[in-house]
Amino acid sequence: VEFVRPYGRRMRSPAGTDRAKRPKDRKDRIATAGAELFCERGYHGVSVDEIAAAVGISGPAVYRHFPNKYAILVHVTRDLAGALLAATDTGDSTGGSLDDLLAAVERVAVGRRQVAGLYQWEGRYLTPEHRREFDRSMTTLVHRLATPLRELRPELTAAQADLLVNAAFSAFGSVSTHRLTATGTEQLLTRVAWTLLRADPPRPPAPRPAPLSDGPPPALRPADR
Repeated sequence: VEFVRPYGRRMRSPAGTDRAKRPKDRKDRIATAGAELFCERGYHGVSVDEIAAAVGISGPAVYRHFPNKYAILVHVTRDLAGALLAATDTGDSTGGSLDDLLAAVERVAVGRRQVAGLYQWEGRYLTPEHRREFDRSMTTLVHRLATPLRELRPELTAAQADLLVNAAFSAFGSVSTHRLTATGTEQLLTRVAWTLLRADPPRPPAPRPAPLSDGPPPALRPADR
């Protein structure tokens, strides 16, 4: 950075001034901007320079925090999973009530409504390793809500409870497409989540009957063999 003195003479800023002005949360700003753009345009429809422009920095400045665009995608999916796990960690053996857990997921979804559906829409671009990592986090999250759900609905199997909880999570993830106020969105999400959790799970398909037969098949003639 250069400052212009009177009479046209220039002087450079003291060493470290640029670094001192760099916000401490710049990495988070880059990640948030990247996540919002990924949700809006798709992962492959966004460049590093466009992410940088959304933050108000140059493209090379992004690489001080992330080695490439893919690292931003990994970071934001981890951050989203971590926020959901932290919000639903009650810290006691009972695991908390289903109402409280749904409210916690709802707060994260509404608070991050611009990126809530990121994994749902753009998670396919993660490597198998990173997809497994995210899936492990989601398995833990589903279990936390499926356990109290089965206490309320003991007729459900573990697989059925998991299915209904995943359906409720899909409703929370859809918040990024809603055009409602925060209050209206929270009320809607709560109603939809409870409707899904109270629904009857789909029944497994009935086994197909064996084909009818009047007797053993006729013997093949030599010409048919």
